[in-house]
Amino acid sequence: MAKLWNDSIPREVKLRVDSRGRMVIPAAWRKALGIRDGDPVHFVLQGDELVITSKKWRIKGVQIRVRKYVSHSSLPDREKKPRSG
Repeated sequence: MAKLWNDSIPREVKLRVDSRGRMVIPAAWRKALGIRDGDPVHFVLQGDELVITSKKWRIKGVQIRVRKYVSHSSLPDREKKPRSG
């Protein structure tokens, strides 16, 4: 998978959860992950850790795993855009 982080982006941050259970993902992380306002994110509970991924990176991970079994030319590198009209 592509490298997301550079030295200017912190790899760990302490966040506070508000009274409604919300927290803010730092802007630099959202930018690195390609998460925009309104985008879906995926939460997975792994033991005592919460893993959050964007749809874009989940698709990329599946593509990488599937490429072991099919030719590269048969898989798109990005999501298809919805047809208009």
